[in-house]
Amino acid sequence: MKKIREWHKNLSKPKKIVLWGIICWLFIASAVRQYIGEDSAYSQEKSKEAVEIEEREKELEEREGKLKEAERKTKEEQRRAEKEREKAEKEMEELEHEKKELEEKKEKEAKEKRERSEKKAKEEKKKVDKEEKKKQENKKTKKENKVAVKEKDKKNPKPKKKKDLESWVVKTINDELGKESNTDKKRIAKVDLIDYVFTEDNDKDRIVNVHINADDSFTSKMIGTGILSNSSDVFQRLFKDKRVAEVGLFWQLGTVDKYGNTSEDVIARIILKRDTFEKINFDKFLYQDFEHVADSFFMRDEFKEHTN
Repeated sequence: MKKIREWHKNLSKPKKIVLWGIICWLFIASAVRQYIGEDSAYSQEKSKEAVEIEEREKELEEREGKLKEAERKTKEEQRRAEKEREKAEKEMEELEHEKKELEEKKEKEAKEKRERSEKKAKEEKKKVDKEEKKKQENKKTKKENKVAVKEKDKKNPKPKKKKDLESWVVKTINDELGKESNTDKKRIAKVDLIDYVFTEDNDKDRIVNVHINADDSFTSKMIGTGILSNSSDVFQRLFKDKRVAEVGLFWQLGTVDKYGNTSEDVIARIILKRDTFEKINFDKFLYQDFEHVADSFFMRDEFKEHTN
């Protein structure tokens, strides 16, 4: 330091001026450089803050965009949910309407079924009453005819000729059962008289075969029961004539085949010889036993009261 001072004293004035000028310049340059450095740091700091602000703004914009997108999706979902709700309500209304229509239809069908059942019941009752009335009338007629025939048998002799016997058979059965069946057919369809070859007096003893139209009824078994009951009455009437050696009753009824054609089929056949007839005590006899005591018996299964 002492040497520097001595060196400075030895310098001429112009050199000193130059030296101090250089020192001032260096000082100014250093100050300027320092200022520039500080300004650059400030600028860098300011630039960094600007970047951070931009990034924050960008982040805020992205968040706002996401919020808007979420809001848009929420609105779409709400609209979709509203549409689904409206659709569900509409389907529910349609379902309720269909349910109501179905209930009304069922109620209508039930009402129609009840009306049909009531109508059918009335018709059945009316038919039963009519059948019962006709049965009572036939019973009354039978009883009256029996009394009338007894009186007539007392007064009038038995017919002697074959033709008279046939007429007597027809009249006797008509008096007993009525001239027509309840299907409006003639009671007697055909009468065959055959000479009985197994007796000593075969020119007088006859086989009487009668084809009779049976009465219809509610069931096939009731038809069969009616046939057996009427057969018992007819046998007792016909065997009063001593010339009758054998009676065959062929009961027929109109039946419809699978092609819709109607034919008069024999549904039952009962044959009694006089010897068999005279063994039967009709006061205690059950007509269901014709199957076991008759000389010949046939009845279609559907008309039997009990099928073996």
